[in-house]
Amino acid sequence: MRPKVSIIIPVYKVEKYIERCVRTLFGQTLDSLEFIFVDDCSPDNSIELLKKVLNDYPNRLEQVKIIRHEVNKGVGKSRQDGVDAASGEYIIHCDPDDWVELDMYEKMYTKATDENVDVVICDYYENFSDSETLKKQEPDELTSLSVLANITGLVPNKINGCLWNKLMKRELYNTVSFIPGVYIQEDDLIWVQLLDKEHSISYIDSAFYHYWINRQDSLMKSFSKKTVIDNMHALKFVDGIIKSNKSTQYQDCLKAWIGAWIIYRAFPCKEFSNKDFTQYFSEYDDYCSYSKEFNTIKLKLVKFACNRYHRQALFLCNIYQAVHRLWNKTKTK
Repeated sequence: MRPKVSIIIPVYKVEKYIERCVRTLFGQTLDSLEFIFVDDCSPDNSIELLKKVLNDYPNRLEQVKIIRHEVNKGVGKSRQDGVDAASGEYIIHCDPDDWVELDMYEKMYTKATDENVDVVICDYYENFSDSETLKKQEPDELTSLSVLANITGLVPNKINGCLWNKLMKRELYNTVSFIPGVYIQEDDLIWVQLLDKEHSISYIDSAFYHYWINRQDSLMKSFSKKTVIDNMHALKFVDGIIKSNKSTQYQDCLKAWIGAWIIYRAFPCKEFSNKDFTQYFSEYDDYCSYSKEFNTIKLKLVKFACNRYHRQALFLCNIYQAVHRLWNKTKTK
């Protein structure tokens, strides 16, 4: 019988966290599940720990697939291999250092089938070692372009572009793919490809996913120059779509995504010389103004950086942010 939901979990160096994750997956109230673990040549004991926990859930044994990469291929390729192996009616992703509420997939699947929709979005928590913060994810409207505008930052109340809080029909993945070699915001590019057409979308006003952001080795850090350059074909891919698509609103969404990528990922990197930063990013400087996540001062500094003065702009931005933090502390006293 076809599983109701396939859950794809890329695995790489998560032995400290994977037991917590898989116990919440195997303990789900929805019985008809498929678990696809993609071992991206993990050098630690992550897979051994997974198998050890699985012994405590014999009813899940036949539902588990483990795909092994002989060499490390990156998270995008891991997700794509998981999608290719999935057979469920719906697909969702889970990161192995996070965890989920035990009724997450039952609630999301029920919502999807009761309303016969293509995509279901839920809220999530950002979890730290000593606290958690609820992150609401309701878009302005439940339309493809509205959701995309929220994901890309064209509108200020941004939706996270991650795939782990979005249940999607298996058939939709036949029309999109993860871009080879991209491992910074690789899941955003699924929405860039998908939401140029209208799809039925629903939202659950509940948080089921726990996003752990306290890892010292997390990708949520300042990237090296090499990492930024290696992932720049994501920008070229999105810019190619902009130039080939006639919908102004869709183009604006993608321009906002490129602008935010430069501001978040490239601009903070201290390894770029003024000449290098200009060489790589000057053609995109106008796109930065499309993102509504940033104030005018930061946008002007990034434009300054794209036009020969990256080092100076980054120095000024660090001063501005320090003053801004100090001002906020003063106001709260």
